[in-house]
Amino acid sequence: MDIILNQIASIIGKDNIIEDGEGLVPYSKGNISFIPERSPLFAVRPGTVEETKALLKVANQNKIPVTPFSSSVNGHGGAIPSVPGMTLDMRRLNRIHLVDEVQRNAIVEPGVTFAQLQEQAKEKGLRVLVPVDLPAEASVISSYLEMCPLYAWPKYDTETVLTLELLLPNGDLVKTGAAGLPIMNEKPYLPIMTPPIYMEKLWFGSQGTLAVATKAALKLKTRYDHNEVVFIPFNSFAETLPVIREIRRLDLGIEFFMANAAYLAGLLAENGEGFDSLKAGLPPVTAVLVFRGDRGRVDYQRADFEQDNGFRMGRKIFH
Repeated sequence: MDIILNQIASIIGKDNIIEDGEGLVPYSKGNISFIPERSPLFAVRPGTVEETKALLKVANQNKIPVTPFSSSVNGHGGAIPSVPGMTLDMRRLNRIHLVDEVQRNAIVEPGVTFAQLQEQAKEKGLRVLVPVDLPAEASVISSYLEMCPLYAWPKYDTETVLTLELLLPNGDLVKTGAAGLPIMNEKPYLPIMTPPIYMEKLWFGSQGTLAVATKAALKLKTRYDHNEVVFIPFNSFAETLPVIREIRRLDLGIEFFMANAAYLAGLLAENGEGFDSLKAGLPPVTAVLVFRGDRGRVDYQRADFEQDNGFRMGRKIFH
């Protein structure tokens, strides 16, 4: 192990190797995960793709399991090692290479958080599609590759990743979509065009199993000044089915999801102390529908929504 650590130190320096027990605690558990804690043997913090590539080669040659770590904030323990090995902390790879307001795309590294990308996207009049239950410090690439549910899936589907740059376990670099075409290699960033064959899907749900993502081209959406949230109460999830069908038929809103009282209270409560009282006052099930657009678009969509008697079914609608 000393020989291996010396090899790694020659790549990233001793300061970017974490070996002590207390320093490994953040890598051993997820703060919103039910996966049992398990500590890696050590963690490393590369700062470039080339350093990451060299680290993977060392791990591959010495048969050391690798677990990528872009953020401990996820709901299923994806960054917790399944077996003790090397945790690859990708948070130093946190550059945003491009935010394109014309094609509404961004090219980012795995350490980029939703808060970081949202801030830059906002300057271009754009917004990031965010997960249902992850905080702003979560990694954008990891969240998308691990298919964390997004509020906007009912409207925009799951196609959020356009092209990828990945490192295989042996350190080989792979690019998907138009990024893999030789003519595109002169570009300083990943092309955002994607051919009809979506090779990106091969890597979904497998960050660290099949490869480690080092860059991705992602979809962004237009940022609107006018937003309105509508809450529709129900006594059970079964009652929501006609509503789901009607919302899809009328193509209403941008974001739409269902929540029970506990889940909605967790989203709305400002702190833990207010959770119980808020939960007690909420209906068993609530449909949440978000209208976005210019003032005229929001007004006519809300009017369509409120005037459709078959949709409302005599229910009290809260704004």
